[in-house]
Amino acid sequence: IDATTICSGIDTSLFRPGSTKHLMIAYMPRKNRAYSHLIEAIFRSRYPQYNRVPFVPIDGMSHAQVAQMLRDAAIFLAHSFPEGLSRKTLEAMASGCIVVGFDGYGSRECMRHGDNCYRLQDGDVMGVVEYLGTAIELLTQQRANPMQLAAIATARHYSLELEERRVVEFWRSFLNP
Repeated sequence: IDATTICSGIDTSLFRPGSTKHLMIAYMPRKNRAYSHLIEAIFRSRYPQYNRVPFVPIDGMSHAQVAQMLRDAAIFLAHSFPEGLSRKTLEAMASGCIVVGFDGYGSRECMRHGDNCYRLQDGDVMGVVEYLGTAIELLTQQRANPMQLAAIATARHYSLELEERRVVEFWRSFLNP
């Protein structure tokens, strides 16, 4: 099938890396809330040395507040599935977070395990817990920069400008075949 793909854009001027990352795990609890609770409980049991690392829900915040939270957070937990292309995952990547979690199927096009994130099979709670530990080790050992830079570069391919350009190109070609 000949089809046009329209990029789902994110505001890369709003979602950008901050000057200082704090060792915290941000997540959006709107979907699969039980998974986020289970992941946190197992993480606390598996890694008692990281009990001071907070899990911070991004809930009831404005778009600007979400952007600030992602600029501050070092890790983003992607625990929602099934999901289309996840803007929240892309916004976390654009903000320089290490993304750990599920692709929900729709984010397979942008999540590359070990390169720009730690991507696990949907529902693999134990895998997510292990890679949260790995992400914290990378951050505390100052070795996370390559993954953060790869995530930022990936997110730039999903800009609002690219979305607008593709929509305009589609309508021009559709109206003037």
